[in-house]
Amino acid sequence: MRERLIFIRIVVALMCIAFAHLLGRALAKKQRPARRGLSPTSWSLRTLLAAGALAWPAGVDWLAVSAYALAAVSAGLGFALQRRAPRGEEDLAGRIFRGDE
Repeated sequence: MRERLIFIRIVVALMCIAFAHLLGRALAKKQRPARRGLSPTSWSLRTLLAAGALAWPAGVDWLAVSAYALAAVSAGLGFALQRRAPRGEEDLAGRIFRGDE
């Protein structure tokens, strides 16, 4: 049964990693979410459901453990990238049209 579901389990593992990244970004934001469904609670539920669905048909094996580890790294990376100070805005019009004045 494991061999037949490996493609679906890989897709669910990728979804778990993506949901964890978005969970980390949602945890780092200080303001309320702009739309419904973007709060940290909803991202954590999605991540947990994907993690549970990954372990449900075949138990906790190498795919599940590697997906959980990558999800943890992805959540930390999403948190760090969201907390990083944004760059200042570039004046591209000034750089392009510098000689036209």
